[in-house]
Amino acid sequence: MKLCEYGCGRIAKYHPRKGMKKWCCEETYRKCPEVKRSYSNPGEQNPMYGKKRSSETKNKISKANKGKLKGIPKSKKWKKFMSERMKGKGNPQFGKENTEIQKEKKRNTMKKKFKNDKEYVNNWISGMNAKPNKCEIKVMNILDEVCPNKFKYVGDFKKWIGRRNPDFIDEIDKKIIEHFGWVHTEENRGIPEDVHEKERISYFNQYGYNTLIIWESELEDDNKIKERIRKFIK
Repeated sequence: MKLCEYGCGRIAKYHPRKGMKKWCCEETYRKCPEVKRSYSNPGEQNPMYGKKRSSETKNKISKANKGKLKGIPKSKKWKKFMSERMKGKGNPQFGKENTEIQKEKKRNTMKKKFKNDKEYVNNWISGMNAKPNKCEIKVMNILDEVCPNKFKYVGDFKKWIGRRNPDFIDEIDKKIIEHFGWVHTEENRGIPEDVHEKERISYFNQYGYNTLIIWESELEDDNKIKERIRKFIK
């Protein structure tokens, strides 16, 4: 009579095979009472439990993880690939019912939380850890050249207008500059880009702000952007 080699003391019924290295009392080792117990208290099972990694070890792990990401450029092609992947079985919601009614319920729940629960909003903002991306930094540099100290970057959720968070704002002249990247494209949102652009301009306009939209593709021509900004601020 062979006992379970995972340590529960019960009679082993299933021999080792692919996915299970030892004799076990259950068809899959995860159902073994001892394995379940160890998973409920994972800290003690970790060989690093209670130990601190040295700075040298941390640097080695960091370099190793960075190496794994080589060859995965964060380009439009990569973003498109990820978008297509998440549309199919790669999406955790694949095959699950997600009706317009459910979407509307989620939207309403989020609206209520953002309106009434300040602690939730603060936790959400700190969790986002938002910082200006490369394109936004380029817009910032152009603004510093064309109109120094006029526009302030608030895209890190420092400023809310209604339920929207603008990228750059001039509170004195009531002007907003928005940078639209891939996230705002028709490919990602499913609505025409000109419609989305007009909707954003109209939304801020109801609060008394004029808005200029700068698309990522336009940043290739600095002189053109500078001229658009000069016309906008005049």
